[in-house]
Amino acid sequence: MKKPLMKLTSVAVMLAFANSPALAEEAKINIKKIEVYGTTPLPGIGLPLNKVPANIQMAAPKDVANQSGVSIADYMLNNMQGVTVSDMAGNPWQPEINFRGYSASSLLGNAQGLSTYIDGVRVNEPFGDVTLWDKIPSFAIGNMQMVPGSNPLFGLNTLGGAIAIQTKSGRDNQGMAVEYEAGSWGRQRALIEAGGVSKDGSVDYMFGYQHTTENGWRDYSPSHLNQLFGKLGWQNETTKLDLTYIGTDNNLIGNGFAPENLLSGDR
Repeated sequence: MKKPLMKLTSVAVMLAFANSPALAEEAKINIKKIEVYGTTPLPGIGLPLNKVPANIQMAAPKDVANQSGVSIADYMLNNMQGVTVSDMAGNPWQPEINFRGYSASSLLGNAQGLSTYIDGVRVNEPFGDVTLWDKIPSFAIGNMQMVPGSNPLFGLNTLGGAIAIQTKSGRDNQGMAVEYEAGSWGRQRALIEAGGVSKDGSVDYMFGYQHTTENGWRDYSPSHLNQLFGKLGWQNETTKLDLTYIGTDNNLIGNGFAPENLLSGDR
C-alpha cells in the first residue's frame, strides 16, 4: 500500500510545476542622459544662474569701483544679502566678514567657515584658515561670486559658503588709468593700472600698483599699504593660460577694543 501512495504524490508534484506560469522577461527601461553641472572657483562653462540650485550673488568690477570703501568687505556689506561685517581689529583692512553665521576673518582664533578663492587658488592661510583681506587688492577684482552652502568642491572647512574672485584681464580692460583720492583721517590713495592685448590677439596683460596710507580713526593706528598686481594671459581657439601675481607690503596697526573700565584703571 505504501508504494502506490508515493507514486501518486510524485505525480501530483510534477503536475503542479507543469501548471505554474512562466515568468515573463522584464522590459528594458531607457533612461535619458542627465548632465549635472557643478559650481567651481574657476571660470566655468557659463552656466546660467537659474540652473544653479543656490542663491549665488555676483559683483561686477564697475559696481565695486563705483562705490566708496577701502576693501571688498564694504561692497559686500552694502550689496549682498546675509552679509555682516565686524571691525573687531579696529582696522578697516582687517575686517571679519560674516555670512549666515559663518565668518572669514583676519583674526587668528576665530571660527572660520568661509573659503576664499582668487582665480581658482585658495587664499585662506594654512594656519587657522584666516583670510588676510589686505592681501586682496580691490582694484584687481574682475568679478566676484558668493556661493552659499557647504560644498566639498571648495575644499575643507567650507561650512557656510565660498567667495570666488576672478581678477581683471587686459583683454577686458584695455587702456591706462591713474587715480588719486584723499579723505578723512589723513587717508590718501594713489593707483596706476594698464592693460592691453598684443597685435595678433593671442597675448593679453594687466598690471596695477596701489599705495594707500591713513592715520586711522583713533590715536596711534596708522596703516600703510603697497599692493602690486600683474596678470599675463595667452589663448588660442582651444586653450587659455593665465599667470597671476599679487604682491603686498603692508603695515597695519589694529589696536582692537577694550572695556572702558579696564582703560580707566591705573596700571
